Amino acid sequence: MLRKLLSLLSDVAVYGISSLLSQIIGFLLLPVYTRFLSPADQGVITQVLLVTAFFGPLANLGMINAIFRRFNVDKEPERRTQVLSTGLFSVTLSSLALLAVTMLFAGMISRLAVGDESAANLVRLSLLSAAASSIGMVPLAILRADRRTKTTAAINVSKLLISVCSTIYLVVVLEWNVWGVVVGTLVGEMTMLAMQLVITFRSFRFVANIGTWKLLAAYGLPFVPHQIQGMTMGMLPQFVVGPMLGLEEAGLYATAVKFTMPVVFVVNAVQNAWIAYKFQIHAEDEDPARFFSSAVTYYVAGIVYLWVGVSLWGPEMVWLLTEQSYYPAAYLIPIAGLIPVSQGIYFMMGTGMELSDDTRPFPLVTFVGLVTAIASIFLFVPRMGATGAAVAAINSFIALTIVIFFFSQRRFPIRYDRGVLLALLVIAVAAVCLGRQGLSLPLAQRLPFIVAISLIFPVLEFGVLLCSSTERHRMKTLWSRAVKRRIRPGKTIAETQTVVHP
Repeated sequence: MLRKLLSLLSDVAVYGISSLLSQIIGFLLLPVYTRFLSPADQGVITQVLLVTAFFGPLANLGMINAIFRRFNVDKEPERRTQVLSTGLFSVTLSSLALLAVTMLFAGMISRLAVGDESAANLVRLSLLSAAASSIGMVPLAILRADRRTKTTAAINVSKLLISVCSTIYLVVVLEWNVWGVVVGTLVGEMTMLAMQLVITFRSFRFVANIGTWKLLAAYGLPFVPHQIQGMTMGMLPQFVVGPMLGLEEAGLYATAVKFTMPVVFVVNAVQNAWIAYKFQIHAEDEDPARFFSSAVTYYVAGIVYLWVGVSLWGPEMVWLLTEQSYYPAAYLIPIAGLIPVSQGIYFMMGTGMELSDDTRPFPLVTFVGLVTAIASIFLFVPRMGATGAAVAAINSFIALTIVIFFFSQRRFPIRYDRGVLLALLVIAVAAVCLGRQGLSLPLAQRLPFIVAISLIFPVLEFGVLLCSSTERHRMKTLWSRAVKRRIRPGKTIAETQTVVHP
């Protein structure tokens, strides 16, 4: 069990390091972006990207999910090659077709995003980026399914650096403002698409098999409405901030979301590693449900710890790194940070749903979440403003978690330590609420206050984990091994055990 957890942690660490670099660069660039881009500019970029983000799920037709499934089911190299080649052909063809259609409606998409057609050309460039990203998902899926995590991370870092360097030059030197951000993103996506295809060239035969395509489509197509509804559910609360509250408020909301990136990058890193790893564990492990349960416990402990940290220190970073016009975003950070936490819990509680070939319930799951999001938007945004939008997003993920837990437990039962999970969430909410009360204190009083909470919270988490008999035993084992290694650092574990227990 411990070996498997460490293996998963190794994959997460590789994905996380590349994502962490993204977050660090993002923080370092905040003073630049907030100087050269107004909150309204940030609002325009956010609205355009939110609309064009739907391109990917529509273009790949669920093929990426199907590739992960077939890669672990089909063990013969020839069969895998046929699956990958058919998947690449399908995604490329559908992406180019959708690109041609959406280009014709760029003006309409612009009106949906910002209220008029002034951003039509920005939409067209964003669609090109989306098409390149969609096609690139196939070679990237190959690397992830094969657990070539270092190569995948290197690609992500390279794309980040290319995009950032291009964006800085265009925004700061050429003063292209919003155009610089969109063009810089396009440069990064196109460059990395070429690199991904070169790296995975030998995995393809550049032929398509209609029988294989039908098999992939039967598994993958139900993911299309599932992903579209899920993205609508996740993005709609943020998107409506612009039309309902104004582009400036949308920019402030987007800025607050950027300061939650430490939580987001951990959630994304775990998801990237988990998708491939859970299929392998399910196929090879004697008791996969036990491993899944422990992994979820530690995962929740980790992301709520990060959420507390972001909620306590995020406002300080806003006041330190941004212009005064962005200061109101500080008060949105705690509630915005709960969005990726709820998303991550939903994702892990759905473990088991993709382990069978019946994917038909997925659209129903996200439909419940979408309805919850829409109802929450009308209920909370008019009364609470941008905070209400975050509450709507959180409510939708809570609804998703409940429904997907119902379905997944009937397909693949997993006994989670619900008491420990609930206790971790309760103490995290208490810590964040306490920290929010201290935001109005003077700096000399506020800093010791949040330092104290930051130090006390992990101790409380440790106490909660000790209440779980399974995890208490595992933590004692880890502690024992650490002590033994410290006693005889040059010896193996077995040798150390011999010395300690003669």
